[in-house]
Formats: sequence, structure tokens, C-alpha cells
Amino acid sequence: MEDKKYFIDIAHMHPVCPLSLSHARIFVLADVWARWKRKQGFSVRFPICMHYSGSTVFKIANAVSNFLQKRKLNDTDQRTLDLIFNFYKIPKSHLYKFTEPISVLNYFSDVILKDLKSIQISCDYDNYFNTNNKLYQEFVRSVFDIYKEKRFIVKHNGEKSLNYPNPLFKDPAVKQLNEKNFRLQVQKPWLLTH
Repeated sequence: MEDKKYFIDIAHMHPVCPLSLSHARIFVLADVWARWKRKQGFSVRFPICMHYSGSTVFKIANAVSNFLQKRKLNDTDQRTLDLIFNFYKIPKSHLYKFTEPISVLNYFSDVILKDLKSIQISCDYDNYFNTNNKLYQEFVRSVFDIYKEKRFIVKHNGEKSLNYPNPLFKDPAVKQLNEKNFRLQVQKPWLLTH
């Protein structure tokens, strides 16, 4: 008898703050689905990935650098530091690490993973990725292989298209798909095997 497998992929977070309510909501919903599929006898893969990009991380690093070097702070720096000190409660002893964007991303990734574990989200912590990781490219290829196999990505009038009807999400996603030439490889998705 063939093992029933199920793959759950959710939006990847930009780790520039602790776990937010909106991210927690997405993970809780996916977790409920994963647990339900496991109860039905599926072997569920539920990886977690952090998206290491965006301008926010550079704003954080710049604001902290300006603060530590006693430079004049602009309004953005002031708001960023207010979040860091008063809302996120980041200890001042960690500030020297926040002058490098990669350190900010690593710090908040660790915080988010710890927060997800503390609320008992059942994702595959051993399969944690970030977009700076070499395995991430293989992860993305595997996801696109699955999407292609499930016919979520199809050719329509010679162009790549997403096979779902909601134009609010479909139109921008199709535009992005058609701007890029993804190389889809025919292979067994490694994420679906133990």
C-alpha cells in the first residue's frame, strides 16, 4: 500500500519582528489542517521558511547604526528604534548585532521559531529554510514541481498561468510568473519523502 503524502506550503515570513498575530493566525490555520490530514493517515510535510529580503531590514540596521554612532536620527530611525526598544523589547545588549541586516534576520528568525514552538505549531522545524540557504532553491523547485504536477501552474495561450479563479490574488501572481522563467525539473519532490 502506497503511503499517502500531503504537503502544506504557506506564505514565507520576512523575519524583521517577533511573531505577529497575522503570521500566527496563518500558522495556526495551517497547523489545524496538518493535524487533520495526519489524523486521516497522511504523512504530512509542513516546512517553514523565512524570506531574507526587503527594505525593512535595512531600515532597522541603519537606524541602529545611527543610534550607536550617535548620529542625528530622522523620523524613520526614531519610529524604528521606538519599536525595537518599547514594543519588541529588544535588550540593548543585542543592539550591536543589529547593525548588520543578516544579524537582524537571524535574530528574529530564531525568535519566531521559538514562538511557533511555544504555541505548539506542528511544522517541520528540522526542515527550516531561509532564502539565503543553498537548499532553498531546491525547496522552491520542489514546490513548483508539486504545483505543476497538481496542475496549479498550467500553460494558457503560451504563457504560464495559475489554475485558480480568484482574480485578486491570481492577476498579480500571473504577472510575476510571466516575468520570470522558472526552470521546472521533473523529479520526485524530496520534501514529500521521509
